[in-house]
Amino acid sequence: VSAGSVIQHVLLGAIALVFLVPMLWMISAAIDAHASFSIEWPDFSIANFQVIFTADTLGRPLFNSFILAADTTILVTLTGVAAAYALSRHRAWYTRGYLFIILFSTGLPVQLLMIPAYTLFIQLNLLDSSPATILLLSATALPFAIWLLKNFIDHIPRELDEASQVDGAGAFARIRLIILPL
Repeated sequence: VSAGSVIQHVLLGAIALVFLVPMLWMISAAIDAHASFSIEWPDFSIANFQVIFTADTLGRPLFNSFILAADTTILVTLTGVAAAYALSRHRAWYTRGYLFIILFSTGLPVQLLMIPAYTLFIQLNLLDSSPATILLLSATALPFAIWLLKNFIDHIPRELDEASQVDGAGAFARIRLIILPL
């Protein structure tokens, strides 16, 4: 065993302790009815869990989160597939620039949008509004969905679209019958 190996193990052990101590404190605070900021041997109790696991503190927020996530997913999927299909199948002079804008917007932190969105929600009287929250979540997820779906649609042969178009299928029918099942 070399000295370098011992030093590496000691450093890794110290780093592990830095992460392990707060985690142990969180676990002990969860099972201690009289938890404090100091690390003490806990008085084992499930009182903290009885307070949290009620319909008002867990059920309603969980249901609201499910509704927001489901509606956002549906909206992002519908609009993302339509936009990705258009960008994938129809060539225009602005397509490349538009794709760069989409790629750039996927890298923007959501925190940049919080103050303008909050200001807009106040002006439009949309605070505590589920539809406004769904639209904000959809707007932040849409660029990534478009980018991901466009790359997927690019790999579907155009001949399938052309054959369905010859058979009389419109754009939405081609998306519904050809693109989405694949």
